[in-house]
Amino acid sequence: HIVLLARSATPQLWLIDTKNLNQKLELSESDIDKIFVDKEKGRIEEVLRVGEISYRYDSFGYIPLNVTRPLFFLEKVEINGENSWIIIKNKGKFTTSALITIGFPDIDPKEASSKVGFTADIPTVKYYPPGSLVYKNGGDKIVTKYPMIEVEKAPFQNYHSMKLPLFLSENPGRIYVRIVYKYRGGTYNWPEKTGVDKSIILYKTQQGFMAYEFKP
Repeated sequence: HIVLLARSATPQLWLIDTKNLNQKLELSESDIDKIFVDKEKGRIEEVLRVGEISYRYDSFGYIPLNVTRPLFFLEKVEINGENSWIIIKNKGKFTTSALITIGFPDIDPKEASSKVGFTADIPTVKYYPPGSLVYKNGGDKIVTKYPMIEVEKAPFQNYHSMKLPLFLSENPGRIYVRIVYKYRGGTYNWPEKTGVDKSIILYKTQQGFMAYEFKP
């Protein structure tokens, strides 16, 4: 990972790599001399310390160690024909229900049937080929331009993973991931434009929702 410090009216720490990471952390002047990589006691991975806050890296970006809500990330994509799979992990708090939407915007609609699909029926999984009606932000429906998958995970326990078996004939290019989850009586979207997610570059999907972009 490349770390760049931009000195301006509000100092910024940019964290980038050649694949998925494009993140900006806003700093105070007092934090500038307190940026370093360290190991937390009892942890295997290294952490990035910025001032008094420690961050760990997941597949989307650097997140604070102490999170107060469910926190999801795409852990791995295995591309192997009928033996392909996607793993999503909850590294935050327990949630009673999570609806996971996965989109493949780079797959040509005319070739979707030979590029992505399922070899078995899974009750908690819905597949929407291009041309299907899907909900958009605001409640109306649109015709999807690319293949989409919805997965219901209930409950989604903290530090547990969901392994989704599927068919992928080749690298699908960009993958959009977004999740609607329930927590303490409320319904929330992940990623959000506030809190932990606000420093990471988000993408608006065809449905008008914000999503993370992942490149296998």
